[in-house]
Amino acid sequence: MLGVFIRRWNLLMRRAGFVIVALLCVCPIALAREPAVSLDISVGFGGLYRAGAWSPVFLTLASKSPRAVLIEIALPHDQSYTMSIAQQASIGPEPTAFQLLAPLPMDLSRGTVTIRDGGSWRALADAPLEPTIAPQNLNSVGGGSGDIHVGFSGTTIPPAVQLGNLRTGGVRVGDVPPGRLPAAAVGYQSLDVLILGAVDLARLDATVQQAIADWVYAGGQLVLWPGAAPLPARSPIVDLLPVEVGENTIALVDEATRKDFALPPRFEKLPVRSLARRDGATESAVLGDSVKSAWIDRGLGRAMALPVDPTLLAFDSSVGRERFWRAVFAPLLPAGRLIEAEESKSSAPVYYNYNYYEQPEWTMAQATSGIIDEIGNVPGMGRFGFSYVLIVLLGLMFVVGPVDWFVLKWMGRQPWTIATTTGWIALITLASVYIGSLVRSGDLHLRTMQLVEQADGRVVSKTTLAVIYSPRSQRYELATPPESWWRPAATQYTPYDRGGLTAKVPFHQTRGGNLPASMPIPVWSMRLLRGDEIARQPAWIG
Repeated sequence: MLGVFIRRWNLLMRRAGFVIVALLCVCPIALAREPAVSLDISVGFGGLYRAGAWSPVFLTLASKSPRAVLIEIALPHDQSYTMSIAQQASIGPEPTAFQLLAPLPMDLSRGTVTIRDGGSWRALADAPLEPTIAPQNLNSVGGGSGDIHVGFSGTTIPPAVQLGNLRTGGVRVGDVPPGRLPAAAVGYQSLDVLILGAVDLARLDATVQQAIADWVYAGGQLVLWPGAAPLPARSPIVDLLPVEVGENTIALVDEATRKDFALPPRFEKLPVRSLARRDGATESAVLGDSVKSAWIDRGLGRAMALPVDPTLLAFDSSVGRERFWRAVFAPLLPAGRLIEAEESKSSAPVYYNYNYYEQPEWTMAQATSGIIDEIGNVPGMGRFGFSYVLIVLLGLMFVVGPVDWFVLKWMGRQPWTIATTTGWIALITLASVYIGSLVRSGDLHLRTMQLVEQADGRVVSKTTLAVIYSPRSQRYELATPPESWWRPAATQYTPYDRGGLTAKVPFHQTRGGNLPASMPIPVWSMRLLRGDEIARQPAWIG
């Protein structure tokens, strides 16, 4: 009997060898075929983003023939969850650009982008979430905690912002064309300051302008210089400005000011726009008394207008450039962020009192963890203790060990041990999964906590933390506002993701929000979610 088994085994191995050789010959040919969909990836504002914050992801897709596809982005989030973002799209032979928003991880290679066929869900393209063309300023800088992130969009080259010594970190500038500015306020979460340089507001999408205005009211900082083109009479950004923008004119810069700012004599006459301050606006000198900016508080943020295009200024030394930009940014940065250092010293960033535990991401994670501990204290919650595992392992040892051995020896079928052991393992595993789907412990719980920020007689932002406890294995649909942006709630500040076993949490993204999709939750498990809303809403307190 054993000889027959060995001969059959050898025959099976030879056939398997032929199959493997055939696959090795065919696979290179299949892999060499042109992919069904071409995929190009870029992230953030010219590669600039802050780990853990909502940031734009740009995907350029094309296929040989028109087709419907499903775009999927998978991102590690915290050390407990993997966030899956899906969006439906239509593509064709002409390259088409799509913009999604996602809380990007520190290591982009841990994320993936998959393009699936809209009918069969077959994968057409798959790539790591890394820019296919390396940007000049790909940087998340440890979550970006110590750096000032400046986003620029305009018709000119990005300005060379130089601030000299800062309390922590340095300055990072990333640019994106006006046509690629996010149409949702959360898309600017990676930025500390947004600069609009000579952008044609008459052509800029009103939805994008409203998103920028909502972001400013929620705490963003906006700088705008109008350029030479006329501005529309009304628009969300025009209404946000601290000034009425007038005609093109000339500002006279005296010799002493030019010397202080290291400007050549040709800048004696400087083209500027006349600015008339609105009520509540404050003037600030940026180029001596010759050129002054104006700024105004809007909600929790601030908007500034400059009469001059700084990219036209050719400073003869870094001292003059630094003096100018420090005057521009002084009203926009928290008090004490700029270090008053002697100009003769190096302008390289100096790090003072950098404390990892005082960074916003760390304090946010600690606050989230405390809130989750409070609202996640569900009565009657089931617990999967070590005793369950111990009992199952002891039972498996008894069945697969002595019992299985004696039965096979009595039947004269001891070579079948491998097959019976595999069968027992499969049977016990499937039985455990089935029993787990029937077991119930406690009641279904949905608990939420909401933080509402109100300023200038309006609600400017809402942050909602939600805990779902599942007493049994089941799928759940969570109804949320259509213009809210949801993701797993991070209870740990881990910018450098270390991988490991995580639970997948699916979301569906539209132009207005990122909404939880139908999600399975195993028995005795929780899902922790966070939703952000940044939009103008009626005041809660009159």
